[in-house]
This record gives sequence, structure tokens and C-alpha cells, in this order.
Amino acid sequence: MHRYTRISFSVILAVFAIMLVISGAYVYAQSQLERYHELDYLTDYTYMNEETNTLVRIYVDGDTRYFETNVLPDHETGNFPNPGNPHTLSAQDLRFTTPAEPEVADEITEVGLGKFGLALNGVPFEREAAEWYNRDRDSGWQYDAFGGGVQLGFDLNNAHVQPSGLYHYHGVPDALIAEEDPEEHPLLVGYAGDGFPIYLYYSYEDPEDTDSDIISLTPSYQLREGNRNGGPGGTFDGTFNEDWEYVEGSGDLDECNGRTGSTPDYPDGTYYYVLTEAFPRVPTCWSGTIGEGWSPPQPGRR
Repeated sequence: MHRYTRISFSVILAVFAIMLVISGAYVYAQSQLERYHELDYLTDYTYMNEETNTLVRIYVDGDTRYFETNVLPDHETGNFPNPGNPHTLSAQDLRFTTPAEPEVADEITEVGLGKFGLALNGVPFEREAAEWYNRDRDSGWQYDAFGGGVQLGFDLNNAHVQPSGLYHYHGVPDALIAEEDPEEHPLLVGYAGDGFPIYLYYSYEDPEDTDSDIISLTPSYQLREGNRNGGPGGTFDGTFNEDWEYVEGSGDLDECNGRTGSTPDYPDGTYYYVLTEAFPRVPTCWSGTIGEGWSPPQPGRR
């Protein structure tokens, strides 16, 4: 069954590529989460935007959820290439899987340099940037994408482009939630690589009580105190990922920027991740078992 589905998706991608060549440019329209929520994104979801040539397919078959996307954003982007990002945005052909009924695993899995999850519009979320102190991976000091130590050419959606042409988010994408009121109720924006849903940072104060107040959820990462030992030296000021540490209970969320509770989409409760305005913004780890295509797994800490 999946062989025929994938052939069909590839054919559509080819048609869209021809349309791009003919048009020579993108025509952007402001996106709203309502567009996606009108579709059955929990089981069988196909989203096409003729103005931007966006194409996404998310569907469940058996115990697996499948994702297929050409990664063309359905909203306005910044100019690419730009001084901080010399790459040109282009269509992709990405496919992923996750468990359809995810479960929290015994150990977490680090995301590292990879795709944490996928937005409902088919654009990936990524946490880390491939930038290290003195350009040395072994230095032990990796620049935070928003720490100010490197300029990565982000647009207003906290996104930029990889050398392959892949557009991706490193934080909350403003255009994705345009004209939405995130303080009204929790907003589902995508799925993580382990199958659990991803929400914006506004949710219920009491995670089990959908009648409780809506609050802005805070992560449980804090800046370390004192000075760095070796490497770049200086104080822990957030320039590097290693400037931060997880302090259990200091915020609303766990080490993977998630928690368990009820949401409008999952009234009986689920574990879910949260995109936050503060570090780490996009979660650093998965709490469940990841599917195929997201990134090479790395040793867990739980």
C-alpha cells in the first residue's frame, strides 16, 4: 500500500517542481493554523497550497504514522540567500515515520543535529546549529542558535535554509500562528519524531484540568552560575548551549520540554512537547521511541 502512496506523492512533487519553474517565483499567503485544523490531522491529513506549492501528507496505517512533505513553506519567508545564510530555498522530498500510539520510553534520546519534528505545514523543527567554538566540534562548546555568538540569517519565523535548500524552524514560527490567539487554548502545531504532539507555549495551568487558566509555560533550563572553565572562557551568558543546565522543577516542563496533560485534541490526556520562547525553544530530546528519518539516535540520559 505504501509503495503506491509514495509513487503518487513523488509524481505530485514533480508536477509542483514544473509549476515552480514556470512561475519563477513564490506567491505567499498568510497562513493560519485553522487551515490545518479543519483537516483530519490526527489520522489522515493532506494539505496543498496552490499559491506556495506546499504539499504535505500525514496519515496513519496500522501502528505507524507516515509523513511526506516537500518542505515548501506556506507563508512569507525572509530573503534567502542573505549575509548570514548563503543558501537558496528549494523543494525537498522528505519522508518520516513515527509510532501511531507513542509511549514514553525508559530513556530519553538526544536530538542533536537533526529534525526534532514536523510542523503541520510540512516544515521541520530543528534545535541545534552546526556551529562550535573555534569551528571545532571537539571543543565542547556549541553555539546556541539564538545566543548571539554567530549570525545564522534567521527570518522573522526563526527559520533559515540549509545548504541542501531545506527551510526549517529553530523557534516559534510567527507566520504559522498569524491571526491566532494562542492564549485561548493550547494550539497543536506539529508532531515530534517519536509521535507525540507539539504545542505552543500557552496551555492549562493545571495540566489535567481544561477549565483551569491558560498560562505561558516555562522551560526548566537555567543559566549556570560563574565562569566557563576553559574553552571560550567568560561568564555563562547563554552564548553556548553548555551555558545552560536543566534544573528539575524550576519551570513547568521536563528535560525534553514536555509534560503530560489534557488538550483539546487529546481530551483523555497525552504526553506532549512545547515550543517555548526561552531556551531551549525547540526540545533537546525525545521522551519516546523515534521513528525513521529524523536523525541518528544518540545515547540518552534518563
